[in-house]
Amino acid sequence: MSQSSETAAPTWAAPAALVAGIASVLLLILNFVALSGMAVLVVSMIAGVLAVVFGIVAVKARVSKGAAIAGMVTGGIGFLFSAAIIVFALLFIGALGV
Repeated sequence: MSQSSETAAPTWAAPAALVAGIASVLLLILNFVALSGMAVLVVSMIAGVLAVVFGIVAVKARVSKGAAIAGMVTGGIGFLFSAAIIVFALLFIGALGV
């Protein structure tokens, strides 16, 4: 008697990773174009983290590996650049003594 523990692969994870990653990069670009402020950068960071997490879930489930990796890359880029801008801004404000 063998047990079969088949679980349904999350087919939503790879497209969600790609959408979140693209949103992260677009919000980062929006911040440069419109000088939107810190809130847009924080949302970009959150979208980047979600893209990486959803990408990892999709790769583990072996579903649409290309979209999952693209989502992880764009999400990582969005997260890292947003975090770098926030850290730079906080250091610059600290240097001014504001």
